[in-house]
Amino acid sequence: PDLAAELKVSQGRMWEADGDAAKALQAYVQAVASFPNDGHVTSMAVSSITSTLEKMKDNRKAAETLKGLWNTMMNSVPSGKRDKHEALRIVGERLIHYLKAAGMKRDLAAFEPAFRQVFPPSR
Repeated sequence: PDLAAELKVSQGRMWEADGDAAKALQAYVQAVASFPNDGHVTSMAVSSITSTLEKMKDNRKAAETLKGLWNTMMNSVPSGKRDKHEALRIVGERLIHYLKAAGMKRDLAAFEPAFRQVFPPSR
């Protein structure tokens, strides 16, 4: 599993080098989603997600990209298992951050309360 997850991270880096942040983010999230208990790869993928979003330098675009990833992931994770899915938590937390940074108050008001029901804030 380690090798397959690392391959996903490598694919993400390839997409990032080609300038396709959305596909890079998708590959990084797939690495976390497919191997959520692999601490080494999860850490590497989360770091790559964060740096890719920061490089976008466009909070609205980052938020829109994360909304798309969130919707894709929500359709693939059974509702009874969502609270155990680390990749959903990571993408949701990042989405909240970028919705706030982009001033997307309406989207934030629609997303954050539902997200917090499943994933309470970390303390």
